[in-house]
Amino acid sequence: MFVVHKGAFTLQGRLTAVSSTLTSGVRVSSVQSNMLNGIVGQTVMFPAAVKEIDYIFKDGSVIAKVVNQTIQLIKDSYGTRLQWNSSTGLFSLSDLRRGDSGGYRVQHKDGKTDDYQLVVWDPVPRPQVSSRNKMKPNCSVLCSVENGREVTLSWKREGQTLSHTSSPNFSSPLSLPLEIEMNSAPYSCVATNPVSNKTVTVRPEEHCFDPVPRPQVSSRNKMKPNCSVLCSVENGREVTLSWKREGQTLSHTSSPNFSSPLSLPLEIETNSAPYSCVATNPVSNKTVTVRPEEHCFDPVPRPQVSSRNKMKPNCSVLCSVENGRGVTLSWHREGQTLSHTSSPNFSSPLSLPLEIETNSAPYSCVATNPVSNKTVTVRPEEHCFDPVPRPQVSSRNKMKPNCSVLCSVENGKEVTLSWHREGQTLSHTSSPNFSSPLSLPLEIEENSAPYGCMAANPASNETVTVRPEEHCFDPVPRPQMSSRNKMKPSCSVLCSVENGREVTLSWHREGQTLSHTSSANFSSPLSLPLEIEMNSAPYSCVATNPVSNKTVIVRPEEHCFDRDIRSLLVAGIEAFIGILFIILMGTYVCLLIRSNTPGS
Repeated sequence: MFVVHKGAFTLQGRLTAVSSTLTSGVRVSSVQSNMLNGIVGQTVMFPAAVKEIDYIFKDGSVIAKVVNQTIQLIKDSYGTRLQWNSSTGLFSLSDLRRGDSGGYRVQHKDGKTDDYQLVVWDPVPRPQVSSRNKMKPNCSVLCSVENGREVTLSWKREGQTLSHTSSPNFSSPLSLPLEIEMNSAPYSCVATNPVSNKTVTVRPEEHCFDPVPRPQVSSRNKMKPNCSVLCSVENGREVTLSWKREGQTLSHTSSPNFSSPLSLPLEIETNSAPYSCVATNPVSNKTVTVRPEEHCFDPVPRPQVSSRNKMKPNCSVLCSVENGRGVTLSWHREGQTLSHTSSPNFSSPLSLPLEIETNSAPYSCVATNPVSNKTVTVRPEEHCFDPVPRPQVSSRNKMKPNCSVLCSVENGKEVTLSWHREGQTLSHTSSPNFSSPLSLPLEIEENSAPYGCMAANPASNETVTVRPEEHCFDPVPRPQMSSRNKMKPSCSVLCSVENGREVTLSWHREGQTLSHTSSANFSSPLSLPLEIEMNSAPYSCVATNPVSNKTVIVRPEEHCFDRDIRSLLVAGIEAFIGILFIILMGTYVCLLIRSNTPGS
């Protein structure tokens, strides 16, 4: 019976079959020839105890002997590696080397011998597992180990050998591939030789990966100049998320916490080169490119509203805004979108017309982009107008030289009343008080060019022309009275006056107009005859124009006579005229004679 210590083996009796026991990395094999297996660097014990003078041989040469309970080395090459234990009587050889392999004999004092065949093996190396394909569902690995004598490589799972290999060609390593099943129990890659084995455990989840998802980029703040984005990806084993620009890594992150996604923010520099957000794992990578101009925006400008037509009932306006990326222009009323527009052509503004309904609720023109919005409210009553009424001109004083007129118009929103002459504004007025009309007086200059009274609002204007000669008058002259026939009963008179604009001549008696006349021919006087009734109340001949009137009273008794008196009067006059004629003719003859007498 013999015992091997310190990584050696235990062997009992002479075995008729092969048996193996692993103790501290040393494997002992024994057959009838007493085979011993040792491992390089470890220790082997020869299981034959010696007590007195004994020898140990290798390959027929004595290498040591025991004398007086002390080992004496015959070959110094073993140094202290060959030992004898006085307590057990066993030889041991430590720090085994491949050259230690060979035949050994222990010879006892009585001549009995024990023969051993020692084979020193290198320990089997640890196998290496590398991924052939990490991408599910076709994930596979390759297990490799340095080949050597009697080295076997195998794949096992749950105690079952799935595959194995060995090769007599020691110049190249042993390799054994494996297709990994998803959700499988762990696999073991086992490398063995007669004295040792090494195992590497392969867990599918450590070697097989889903493709990394595509990262998602969302805006944190789209408003320049503090524009920023957030890149996120579903987290998983060995997933890394990074920001890059022009080949340079700006930042990166990873996390062992797979319950929440990986996220990585980025402050974007305006006018920068494009950024890339890259998600990677051992089997794939996915990239999203971020261009600053697509994620960063200036605030949208305030839209401008102008009137296309301010005249009711077809009132319309135009809303415009400077166009840009992501800009939309729309009309709204009471929460409802009426129309909208956008355009990829940034060289011209966005414009959107609107037909305004009279008496409608207010409209809103809204300009929006991804970072802001601006609204302009349009109230129909502020943009839509009734046509301005025609102004009315009335005379305040028609009498020259202080002639004046008054121009008036019904007041309304943004109505202005003004006097003009030859393109020059002389005066104007407006009022927020719509309950009373607008009025504007004018002192008219004689012989002036025409005046214009204009009423205007944002939708229309109306003008009335005022010519001084039509509104300003000289006082009417006093009418002249002459008798046409003074003899009763057919007595008549003629009333005359210098004609002019709007001059009327009329006969009146006791408040009643008896006759009247007027004429557009100002080159001859107006005349109006009257047959006088005897014993009548006085008559009045009245000349009028817009600024004055003149009256002459005619009493019948002053203009009409009886026949006898008339005859006597006529005779007396005729006699007087005859005497006067004779005297004049006599005087003329005398003067003529004297002028023709010589020496006179």
